[in-house]
Amino acid sequence: MSSSPSMAELAETFWQKGFYCAESVVLAAAGKYGVKTEGIPAMATGFCSGVSRTSGYCGAVTGGIMAIGMIRGRAAASDSVAPCYSAVQNFLHAFEKEHGSLDCTPLLGCDLGTPEGQDEYKQRFGSGENPVCCGFTVAAARLVETILS
Repeated sequence: MSSSPSMAELAETFWQKGFYCAESVVLAAAGKYGVKTEGIPAMATGFCSGVSRTSGYCGAVTGGIMAIGMIRGRAAASDSVAPCYSAVQNFLHAFEKEHGSLDCTPLLGCDLGTPEGQDEYKQRFGSGENPVCCGFTVAAARLVETILS
């Protein structure tokens, strides 16, 4: 009997198909937990590349937050936010402890919001698959799955 793929495996597969960090993590969570909506991955696109190249949170981090919200978020205004908030806090703490930052620029060592930073990124990581960003994506998916289980 075969087991279903982990969120980390799913995230890596989506990354290899051309989706970016936030998109891949949310798609992995949707696949793992059977969530079906036409809004995935579109809702995550603006969060990729450090929140649309603004040097914000890493897209893998924002994807993890969205994934947790998708599973633990409230369905009604009267529902408690506590389960979601607790899971997100645990995720953020674990990711930062593992990688040293939550923000795209320090994680990559370049600012994607500037032409110079984009050039540096291409020089250091190439313009195709980026194993560094894929690694953050896989790590975020793994942490989300651990926290949700």
